Amino acid sequence: MDKINIRYYILTRFKLGCTAKQIHVELCDAWGEDDPRVGRPVTGVTDENIETVRMLIEENPHISIRYLAFETGVPYGTINSITHDELKLKTLCA
Repeated sequence: MDKINIRYYILTRFKLGCTAKQIHVELCDAWGEDDPRVGRPVTGVTDENIETVRMLIEENPHISIRYLAFETGVPYGTINSITHDELKLKTLCA
């Protein structure tokens, strides 16, 4: 089934009142799960990285996100997510 047909099926089922979850289950039952895709794996926000960032911040509360990214080798955006979403920290002005 090509993308156009799948989109048409999704739209039709949605107009008939099906939820996205129901439509997804139907498509997986009929066509199986997606094959793994190549590309960069999503591994940035791990327990190990969260703990490393937490320890570095405890050692130096004035450390910058840019320096945390440099020290850990984890991308800036991931460090930002860890500090804000996981550790519930806020940025304060100097």
